[in-house]
Amino acid sequence: MSSKPTIRDIAAVCGVTIATVSRVINNKPGVRKEIRRHVQRYIEQIGWNCSSLKTRLLKASSAKTVFILCGLNILNGGGRYSMGETLQLLIDRLEGEGILPFVVFGRTLQMLEECRRLKPHAVILFTKNPWMEDPVRRLVKAGVRVCAAYGNEFAGSCPQVRSGHEAAVRKALRDFHAAGCRNIGLFAGNGMFSRPEKPEEIIQYWVRNIALELEKHSPEFSLRGNVVSDEFGTVNDLRKALRNNEFDAWLCCEHSMLQRFCEEAEKAGIRIPEDLPVTAFCSEENGFDAPLKVNHFVSQTGLIAEQLFRWIMAESFPDPEEIVVPYLYQKGNKPADSMKRFPKGRQIPSAGGRKAKKA
Repeated sequence: MSSKPTIRDIAAVCGVTIATVSRVINNKPGVRKEIRRHVQRYIEQIGWNCSSLKTRLLKASSAKTVFILCGLNILNGGGRYSMGETLQLLIDRLEGEGILPFVVFGRTLQMLEECRRLKPHAVILFTKNPWMEDPVRRLVKAGVRVCAAYGNEFAGSCPQVRSGHEAAVRKALRDFHAAGCRNIGLFAGNGMFSRPEKPEEIIQYWVRNIALELEKHSPEFSLRGNVVSDEFGTVNDLRKALRNNEFDAWLCCEHSMLQRFCEEAEKAGIRIPEDLPVTAFCSEENGFDAPLKVNHFVSQTGLIAEQLFRWIMAESFPDPEEIVVPYLYQKGNKPADSMKRFPKGRQIPSAGGRKAKKA
């Protein structure tokens, strides 16, 4: 593939037609939801954006335009698929009102500056970091309304909506403590040190928020001692922690983490959740049955998308505010009172032992 991928290159890699890729990047109907997401994820990974953007803007000059700027970590907030779901719901809502959305993956700072010249109706940031504050303030001063979802922190430069990780963690801890579990392990995503020693070493902001909330409300929890990374797929630390019975309950940060956790637990002969209580942050539409087995939190993507839409459609420019949307708490197919502490000192069966019961 050339250094600057074409639509043809993207179609070949994704296994779809050129027409399908064109429909996706132009936000046109006629593409199945899962195919649209597949293509969007690949485009996001390579940081690609449409070279014909200026031409498309000229053709769409009679319609309201909204730029949706997505960072490379769009799939890592509140459950790996949650942000992608919010993005698709928002696109559908905008198109239903005759508004033309332009999704640009990567190059966020460059696009924020470019939007000062293009003057769209609105700009939406999927994830907002502290280093974006000054460009956002300049864009707002230029008369463009800006709003954000899944931001690192609220600094007052524009309205922002996010999922309430903190309340979810407190709920999980109450359940664990009621079951006699005190030593909680956090199985986190990649992009971080195997055993972080300080918050800055946890790259994903929402994972960092979860870890800090656990540290705040659970005296036995520490970043160095209780956060376990998947180490970009190698999971050596997780395997060791499970076999050594290091923790008596676990919190998994996203659907893919839960899936890998259940696989490793099964190899160690541990039944989830009968032997070991687990709570996870998941998406409802993930095609994997682990969330049906364990208690889990689901991001309310529809509410987040709707709030962004309201800010965009408001008659007057929205004031800076932060709205925290609570997670939905869903029990697994095992009653909460069936959670029991994995006894200290119990000999864990070797790999190849009994398998986890199917939900």
